[in-house]
Amino acid sequence: MEIRPAKPAERKKIEALMQAAFGPFEHRYTKLAYANTVVGPQEILRRMTEGVTWVAVEGEEVVGTVSVAFEDDWLYVTGMAVAPAAQGKKIGYRMLEVMEKYALENGHRNIYLLTTKFLHRAQALYRGFGFRQIENFDLNWHGVYPLRFEKIL
Repeated sequence: MEIRPAKPAERKKIEALMQAAFGPFEHRYTKLAYANTVVGPQEILRRMTEGVTWVAVEGEEVVGTVSVAFEDDWLYVTGMAVAPAAQGKKIGYRMLEVMEKYALENGHRNIYLLTTKFLHRAQALYRGFGFRQIENFDLNWHGVYPLRFEKIL
C-alpha cells in the first residue's frame, strides 16, 4: 500500500470511496451535513488545489483519503475516509502519519478536525493517534453537532 498526493484524475475514485465509507451512516446525518461530508468531484478538486489531498492506494484501487486545508499555523482535516473493506489495516493511522509529517515539515504545529458522535471508530483512531477531544465545543453544523479533536505537535 502506498500513500501519496492525490491526482486530479482520481476525483471520482475519491468520491466513490467517501460514499462507500460514509453511506452506512447517511441516515444519521441531515441531508446538508451528508452532502458536505461526501463531496463531489468539483469540491475534491478544490480541496486538492487549495490544500493537500493524499490517497492510500493498493494496486489501482484508492482505499483511503485524507485532505487538509491551511488556517494560519493550523492544519484543518477537511475529509478523511477508508474503504470499508480496507478498515482495520492501519490505513487511517498511516495516513495520519503522512499528514502529520507534512505538517511538521511545513511549519504547522497544530491540527484539528471535526467528526460526529456516531463515528466511534474514527474517534478511537484520532484518540489513538494523540488527538484530544475539545470539551464544551458547541457548533451546529448543518443540523449535526460535531466533536472537535485537536493535536498540538
